[in-house]
Amino acid sequence: MTLEPLAPLDPLGELRPSEERDPIARTLETARLRGVSDSARVLSELLSGCDISESVQRTDGGTVQIGSLASGFADVFDPWQILDGLFGSGGVDGLKVSVVRERASSPLGNIDDAVSSRPDAPWVVPVGRVMDALSQGFTVVLDGMDRRNRLLRRLSEHLARAFQCPVNINGYLSLRPDPGFGVHWDDHEVIIIQLLGRKHWKIHQPVTLSPTGTTHPVNEAGDLAWEGDLEPGMFVSIPRGWAHDVSGMDELTFHLTLTIPRRNISRVIRSSIEMNSSDARAVTLVDGGDPPLGFVLDSIRENFRGVIARDRASLAAVSCQIPSALFRALDQEAADPHLAVRSPLPGGGTRWRDEHGESVLFAGGGHFRVSDGYLSVLAELLDGRTRTVQEIEAASPEPATVVRSVVAGALRVGLLEVVDDPTTWGIVRAE
Repeated sequence: MTLEPLAPLDPLGELRPSEERDPIARTLETARLRGVSDSARVLSELLSGCDISESVQRTDGGTVQIGSLASGFADVFDPWQILDGLFGSGGVDGLKVSVVRERASSPLGNIDDAVSSRPDAPWVVPVGRVMDALSQGFTVVLDGMDRRNRLLRRLSEHLARAFQCPVNINGYLSLRPDPGFGVHWDDHEVIIIQLLGRKHWKIHQPVTLSPTGTTHPVNEAGDLAWEGDLEPGMFVSIPRGWAHDVSGMDELTFHLTLTIPRRNISRVIRSSIEMNSSDARAVTLVDGGDPPLGFVLDSIRENFRGVIARDRASLAAVSCQIPSALFRALDQEAADPHLAVRSPLPGGGTRWRDEHGESVLFAGGGHFRVSDGYLSVLAELLDGRTRTVQEIEAASPEPATVVRSVVAGALRVGLLEVVDDPTTWGIVRAE
């Protein structure tokens, strides 16, 4: 039994999907759906009053949801702890920070020169420069917060697993009431979690069910649906296409924006047409025009399965591995029956066949040639649930030596991670 890393492959070019009746492919799919259900439940418990299990069943057509973090979670997402972790070294990577005021955005380094300890090091923006930008009325945008904070990384994993798309978490700091982005709607869903200070929000109904940037200006807004203040511990969930306008209140505020760019019909249509990009009729879409209806329908008919496969592959490329958990795996023995492990891969894994008919697993951004016996054990573990080696052995028909070999190999390449504290927020125990 083996797990052999391979060079990157094109799932639609060099590989073909396994047969629909393939029992291991069905096990992978069942594990993925278990993970979707688990993560939706975890998120619904966090966002009190927001039914994520219902939200993941649709794309467009939802409505604004406003509520509060469940009791105790406001302390879990401590804004000062998050900011201390970000600025703990006295500054932050200038390439990951931008400022915006009245819809004009620029890197923070353009406000004043960033500094570096040596010529070849990344630019670092000192905290003082950040405070200066805030005092001038700029909103400071901190990109990729989930890549800088362990807890937010776990939150990102649950979002990606529940909504089945790569997600991003940004932070927004402001001190003055100056407008940042003005009235606009986003081509993706967002969930706002207010952690510090207050923000005043106006949210408008969409002008149409599934707006696109080529048919409706991004600042076009329908009737006012809700207006009010978000205070620390509150959240608002805004569907795609719902315009919103935000302003501060002359106090330090900090909120997280959870960006969820999941699949919708307009994305599917566009991607289907782009897969026929060699056809001259596809150029009209790129230029903002309307391709002939017959061509659009033919493209969807021909490429729908390919679009879905590429979407699934893009999520399978995502790993929410916590680096320290990966490093700890180097010191762990899979023979320890009490060792707890889980998969940090929100997309689970997909099975393909190469030109020789051999099994290839695509998971965590890697391609692996894997034997059927090996994958039959591993497939059950890609749902994100935490299990001990002893529990995995008890549930598997394979001998204990095989199970331990699978766990050890998966830990080594990052398909599994060690769980040092199963009581941490977001950890789901296997039933």
